[in-house]
Amino acid sequence: MIPLHFAGIILAVCVASWSTLSKHSETSAPLEHVQQRPFVEASHKWDIHIPPSENATGHLVFQSVSSLLQHWPNARYRNGHTIVAGTVPLGTLLYHGRSDSKYPQGAEWTATDPEHSFLFCIRPCWHLTVVTTRPLNVLYFDGSSAVKMHGGSMDSQDMLLWGERKTDKVFSEEERLAQLCQWGKEFGLDGFVRMEMNFEVMLCDFGSGVETVSFLQLANASPSHKQPTDDSPPDPEAETDRWISEGHNPAVTIRNFELMHSSSRYNQYPGDTRIRLDLTRLVSFYDPELAPSLTQVRAQELKGNRWLYDLLKIEPQDIDILHRKLREALSEIGHGERVTSGVDWETLYQVIIKRFGSRLENLHHVLRSDLGSTILDEEDRILKSFAQVNIMLTPYIPYGVKPNLAAPNPMVEGDSPPSLLAWASPAYEMCSTSHTSYISSSTDITKRMTASEKLLLGAVQDTTKEICRVLVKMWSTGVEAGLDLRYWVRRTAGTVAGENQDPFGALVENWRRELEGLMEWLDWHMWVKCSPACSNDELCYMPTWPYFGGPPAGPSMGPTVEDMGETKEWERPMPKCIRKIAPYSF
Repeated sequence: MIPLHFAGIILAVCVASWSTLSKHSETSAPLEHVQQRPFVEASHKWDIHIPPSENATGHLVFQSVSSLLQHWPNARYRNGHTIVAGTVPLGTLLYHGRSDSKYPQGAEWTATDPEHSFLFCIRPCWHLTVVTTRPLNVLYFDGSSAVKMHGGSMDSQDMLLWGERKTDKVFSEEERLAQLCQWGKEFGLDGFVRMEMNFEVMLCDFGSGVETVSFLQLANASPSHKQPTDDSPPDPEAETDRWISEGHNPAVTIRNFELMHSSSRYNQYPGDTRIRLDLTRLVSFYDPELAPSLTQVRAQELKGNRWLYDLLKIEPQDIDILHRKLREALSEIGHGERVTSGVDWETLYQVIIKRFGSRLENLHHVLRSDLGSTILDEEDRILKSFAQVNIMLTPYIPYGVKPNLAAPNPMVEGDSPPSLLAWASPAYEMCSTSHTSYISSSTDITKRMTASEKLLLGAVQDTTKEICRVLVKMWSTGVEAGLDLRYWVRRTAGTVAGENQDPFGALVENWRRELEGLMEWLDWHMWVKCSPACSNDELCYMPTWPYFGGPPAGPSMGPTVEDMGETKEWERPMPKCIRKIAPYSF
């Protein structure tokens, strides 16, 4: 406890010191020990009014990389565009189901969860569990790269093996695996990782790197669906199968549901951590250096419809670049320490998403929510929206950045159009570059970067730049409209033309349009959810092959339009609530 008379002395000293410091800051340069980042003058690069090019791909790289090994985004966008090397750590269990007791020889499939392998374990059911005895070198194809559909889900594998889409080889899985393993020998690959209803590891050799934990004939197997002959005695198991298949028992569909239930555990980041990816060995078809032929297709023919993005029209010369980049990325696998920048790219990407994702969503809610107890009127809406923008940008607004007080007020009748907002460009630059300025300016770091890392860096820079451009534009127009008391007294309805005119409606509409454009451009999967939220006895489900809500897809490439009615959810999967307890339905 400080004695009262000492407190008065301390207060007087503090006031005097603050007065001196304030005068000093107004008349001289900043104190030497205060490091202030230099800002460029307003230029084309930091012009708030210039959006990204329609051919920009950095945000696409960012989205796909931040979604790797996560079930939700890769079920939503089935057509993968990323190939990346990784490892399956020592001690990882993998599962294989079959109808005989023959131990797999050579190349075969394994599941990362037993709920997946059970589906291939029809009566009699033999279920094999193996464990990795060393780290396995694998190559991961993102998207739903193991589903048996037309439309591009297997494109990245097809382009790697055959240089074109092979629709006749969708079900030629033995041939596909054999050729992948033959190709991967040069790089010491032990297998390949894909996603079907859940993740799977395709092993090139069951005799290398894995050891048997158990190989059991299980009592609880999938129905065999064998039909008895007319003169054969009744088969209790066959009768049970018939009873089940006619819908009298939930045992058939519980396996399907529990498979999707198991995969839902990997819906969001960090996804399936049993595969460790090395982002310094990443290749992306969104890389403009790899596939320039796809840039025009996406912009002009597909009109930004990401559900339709595929690799069908890639040019042959780009396939050559694919092989060169993969060779560079996969070289010297397993040969000790590799020279890289040392940047934790995975964490950096997630930091950006966590920094802005939920706040952008909250801002969108404020701008769109119905007037009610939370939002009193449009003035209240714009003030609460401005507060959300302000808190996101607070770390990036340097002292002294402010508009020209003599500039005309765009909210007053007769005033000229808004300024070019050039005064806000320092905040735009600071916000855009904070997370990457040291990485990009350090010669020691950049000279150690792999080609993959340079792509990753550019994707972060492009993504944060557009986020900050939109936010700073909203903030600066709000400041010029008088919403921030630090700059001038906020103007009210009485200061504009017409007492009944809403001075904030146009600003709200502009902000809403800008924000929705940004969120559509980013298209982060965290914003795609069941709304309203599912009840306790439901699961929020992203429709996944082959469970699209209609009859089972079977050997066809997805349900027919007649099967699906008008929903066509297999084309553009959107989340929905499904039951956790029987009766099940997808």
